Amino acid sequence: MNLPPLSIPDLALPFAIPPMVHPLFVHFAIALPVVILLFELVNLLLKRRAVGVSSFLLLLLMVVVYAGAYLAGVTDGKEAAKVLSPEAKEVLNAHKQLGVYLVYGSLVVLLFKLISAAVKKIAARLVFLLILIVFILMAFSEGKKGGELVYKYGANVQAVTHRAVPKTPQATDQKAEKTPTPKSTQTEESKTKSETPTPSKAGEEVKHKVEKVTAEVKEATEEAVESTKNAASKTVEKTKETAEKAKEAIHDAAETVKEKAAEATDKAKDAVKKAVEPAPEAPVKKITPVETIPAG
Repeated sequence: MNLPPLSIPDLALPFAIPPMVHPLFVHFAIALPVVILLFELVNLLLKRRAVGVSSFLLLLLMVVVYAGAYLAGVTDGKEAAKVLSPEAKEVLNAHKQLGVYLVYGSLVVLLFKLISAAVKKIAARLVFLLILIVFILMAFSEGKKGGELVYKYGANVQAVTHRAVPKTPQATDQKAEKTPTPKSTQTEESKTKSETPTPSKAGEEVKHKVEKVTAEVKEATEEAVESTKNAASKTVEKTKETAEKAKEAIHDAAETVKEKAAEATDKAKDAVKKAVEPAPEAPVKKITPVETIPAG
């Protein structure tokens, strides 16, 4: 929204406005018009004089708050413009211009409040409510621009300011130039400077040491790998030899058992044959008759 340029004449204040006071005003500047609108809507139904008077007093406070927000914003804007980018400065100028409109707009809202109170007609009150709603929408837009300046562009954020404007060592250099150093300290400093290696030499030494350590670690790793391979191969050979011996022993045991089993089988067969064969018949002796011996 491009508004025609509008300005507020510079006011000579009897006091200086400190920085970072603008955020204290803007929260009230956004909340007060909404509260006044709620009072006016309630007063349409209740039609109480006390509600109307309270709304009028809040409007007076709103005018003061918007004037204070503008003056504090000018102070903070001057500090923020030192480190903002060109794009952010455009947003800052638009924010300032809309703030000028809101200061004059608060006076317009107060004027229409007086007119509606004097006329005491529903049409005048509705016009006043319409102007108040437009004013609230403008205040919301102004708050959105202010939030972008802080959260998007880092306006008046201390960490961003320090990062954008680094401290220059001019003052310290000037002090060092003004305070003369004794000759003894100068000679000592020159000795230490000559003894201390330059950054390039120091970098080369560090690089050489790193390469040396890397080579030693690589050699140790290769030796460890070779010893591990040798130990593994020896273990595999011993395992193979043990397996062959065990295989031969099992084979010998199996042959022995087989032979013993064959002998036992043969003996059993012989025993069975002997048991099955019939016994040989015994020879029959002929009995000769006994000769009778004559008696006496």
